[in-house]
Amino acid sequence: MNKISTKLNHTFSIDGRLLGNSEPTYVIAEAGVAHFGSFEKALELVDIAVEANADAVKFQIFDVDQLIAKESSYWKTRLGTKALPYAAFADIKSYCQEKDITFLATAHEEKALDYLTKLDVAAYKIGSGEYLNWPFIEMVLNRGRPVIVSTGLYNDSDVDILFAIATNSGNPDFSILHCVTSYPTDPQYVDLNVINKFRSKYDVVVGYSDHTVGTHISLAAVALGAKIIEKHITLDFDVPDAQ
Repeated sequence: MNKISTKLNHTFSIDGRLLGNSEPTYVIAEAGVAHFGSFEKALELVDIAVEANADAVKFQIFDVDQLIAKESSYWKTRLGTKALPYAAFADIKSYCQEKDITFLATAHEEKALDYLTKLDVAAYKIGSGEYLNWPFIEMVLNRGRPVIVSTGLYNDSDVDILFAIATNSGNPDFSILHCVTSYPTDPQYVDLNVINKFRSKYDVVVGYSDHTVGTHISLAAVALGAKIIEKHITLDFDVPDAQ
């Protein structure tokens, strides 16, 4: 296996917390859209992330009219119930500061990215769904903050392209998460060996975004050297797929 030569950092900081091979694993509580459009639930999700001693709590931010074509009324309705106004995230970030936990968010379109930049977020997370959206990924990298990318839909060649873009961006604070884009993920398909493959080939901070039920796969990922763990949290269970 040929190692890709990069100028990316082996250690970097998010909100004063060091991430790297000699540092404790950084834990992101993925709140996502589990607030279902409720600001009060969003704050409760922050609370349970704090209770779990996570380093950060992450949300997803988007304007449904920016993200979804007007012809897709079903998806506009479905995702619209899971959106919060941009302004709500300023208040959520302030609440996170009160609770001493880092606020992170995934922007799903350019307007949301611009808003997060105005919020002066500590880092940016790019989800697997931005697979092959190279211009947007480059745009995020150029914001000058640490960037974490999930690779759930990528093949090996795609990850090589991703690293080339990261290297050329001039932003050295970059890391990737192994991920399987299946909800929930059957443990037999997780293939945690990808963590070691990534670390050996790219020599940067590598982690794992876990979509399995329970915590045993996340713990195994840490044992294999994952320095970032992202794990979904929720207040509601057995929610129908259409909601």
